[in-house]
Formats: sequence, C-alpha cells, structure tokens
Amino acid sequence: MLFLSGATDRRRKRRIMSASQSSRILETSAGPVEYAERGSGVPLIVLHGTPGGFDQGLSLAETIGTDAGVRVIAISRPGYLRTPLELAPGPRRQGLLLGPVMDALNLHTAAVAGISGGGMAALWAAANLPDRVSALVLIEALVAAQDISMPPGARFLLTRRGIARAATTKPIQRILARGIPGPDAEGWDARAVVRTITASSFPYAPRIRGTESDTRYAAEFVAPDPAQITMPTLIVHGERDRTVPIGPARALAAALPDARLIALPHADHTSTVPSAEVRREVPDFVRSQAGMRVR
Repeated sequence: MLFLSGATDRRRKRRIMSASQSSRILETSAGPVEYAERGSGVPLIVLHGTPGGFDQGLSLAETIGTDAGVRVIAISRPGYLRTPLELAPGPRRQGLLLGPVMDALNLHTAAVAGISGGGMAALWAAANLPDRVSALVLIEALVAAQDISMPPGARFLLTRRGIARAATTKPIQRILARGIPGPDAEGWDARAVVRTITASSFPYAPRIRGTESDTRYAAEFVAPDPAQITMPTLIVHGERDRTVPIGPARALAAALPDARLIALPHADHTSTVPSAEVRREVPDFVRSQAGMRVR
C-alpha cells in the first residue's frame, strides 16, 4: 500500500479537482461515478480510452456537436480522476457498472460508445446488458488482447511539471494533427478535438491507477462471444492505426450478427475520433437505432 504524506495527498486532490471542474458526481447503487454531459436527445454513454477520463469522452461530443440530437454522457471509468478503481476493476465489471449508471440517470436504455481502451468495457456492457444497450459504437477500439504497456520511463515523464503544457503547445499539436484538415465551411475544426484528446491525459497522476489496471487487463483480455452482442454495432477504425491495429476490429465486424465497419484509409489513432466520418455517421447511427430524428 502506498502511504502519502499530507502535503502530497493535498496536491493530488488539487490536481483531480482542477481536471474535474466541469464534471459532476453521479451517486449510483454501485458507488460514485464521475460524469459530464453535452447535447440533448438520444443518450450515448461514452467510455474513454487509456489514459483518459470524462474529459476525453467529451472529445466525441466536440466532434459530433451539441445539436446532433445526441445526449453525450461521458463518464470517468474506474481508476480515473474521481471514479474509484475499486468500484469496478476490469472490463467485465465496468460493463456491468453501466446498469447502475443508467438507473441513476433514469435511463432504461442508452447507446454505448467505447473509444480505444474503453472498447473492452463497451463490449462487455453490450454482452451483459443486451436489453439496455440499444446500440454499440466502437471507435479505434481495443477488442482483443494486446500489450498496451508504456515504454520505460513514460510514467515518470508524464507526471513531471510542464509536460501537460508542452503537449498542448502549437509545435506538438501541429505534429499530432498532421494531415487533419482545418475548419470546414461550418467552422468546425477537427484539430481542436486533437488538442482536447491530448489534454485529457493530464494531469496524469489521478489517471495512473486506471491506466495500470487497463494495461494489466488488456494483456489478457477475453472478449465476449460475438453471439452475445445482438444490438446493431458501428465500428469506425483507421487503417493506419498502429496503436490499436485494425485487424481485430475487422474480425469482430465479420463475427457480429449486426455490425458495420467503416475503415478510414488515411486515419491513424489520433485522427479517427475527429474524422468527418465519425462526425457524420455516429449521430445518424445512434438516432436511427432509437427511432428518432433530429428536429
């Protein structure tokens, strides 16, 4: 067990609070879950990647917009920011956690989206809660066992002061957003979403436990039987994704009873969420499965 000094503990709490200024705590029957919402319409619960938090989940809301007829509910998965790891360690238990989350939000059903490392929990939510998950969205999602451990020294580097500021500077962002187009005719700027995703890894310290847990479970991940996932599924994945290669996503799409794969020829792991295809296809898919139309 790690014992923190009073000063260290106070610093950690300040970092968590600074990252959670726009979030709330949802008191569920399983325990407290941090979340934030954007937009209105069909509910879509977003499970962020590794590392991340509710703030990374909001990058999907930033992509699809608040007027798309979708109510994005971005939660911090257990071990991230203000959601305790002990609440639901591991993908299976995190999938089941969405039941109490929906209960606390007075939702009988909701669509679920898994981004990157959040794909593991999204798959188990779909398998374990088939009557409550109306549609499944997997974006650059990890859906098969994979080593996602960080290089030696990465944890030390990510927790250093100034790294967060450096990661969001213009030179670094130009590198990360290389090949991503600037503002479109409506003023939407995909590069701004890249900045949001980058910033959602910091402060890193209150995301360490979740990252380490995800890393451990990803190495031995066993996905549910595809026959258990009966709801319509949309899979969006970049063909140039080297962080989470597209191969397992292709295999899953072929195995699921009702799935559609959108493979993005020029997208990598950075450029999939802020893609025009996600902006267009995800809200259309979520609304159509709920039998709704944008007013």
